[in-house]
Amino acid sequence: MDALSNARCMSRGCRAGRDLFAKRERPGSCGNDRAEPIDTVSIKTVESFDFVHRERVRFRDVDAMGHVNNAVFATYVEQARIEYLRHVALLDGPLYMGMILARLEIDFVAPAEPGGEIEIGVRPSRTGGKSFDLEYELRQGEREVARARTVLVAYDYERGVSMPLPDQWRDRLAAPA
Repeated sequence: MDALSNARCMSRGCRAGRDLFAKRERPGSCGNDRAEPIDTVSIKTVESFDFVHRERVRFRDVDAMGHVNNAVFATYVEQARIEYLRHVALLDGPLYMGMILARLEIDFVAPAEPGGEIEIGVRPSRTGGKSFDLEYELRQGEREVARARTVLVAYDYERGVSMPLPDQWRDRLAAPA
């Protein structure tokens, strides 16, 4: 199977893209005439999180070792953070004020495989005077693949200084997603 056929195959949701890394090919236009659907992931796998964002594992996310490259996890966490902040109306709308990412920690638990989805649970874990933390759990199927934590600081970009966390932000972060 060539790279173009593999990309078409993965975009249609079959497993032949996984087989490319195992050097096995199957007959058919995309290398898989049976076109099994990629496993879908239940939102229930990240049960203790009120907000769950899904990211599809893309062909470019996979490294030469055949699993999702560790650097890509930062992008998954970033996308989940942005969607969470939009969901609680802190990123867009009248409550938007500047914030800056001050810290990102990722603990890699297990390799993530090509194909399928990564589910990222997001929840606030701490609010301070000028900052708040979000914690994340990344799962693929029933398997936890990573945990992460970010620290976000309320920031005045015009003056170039941190500022107190607005009470409205505290209220939004305290409410269930």
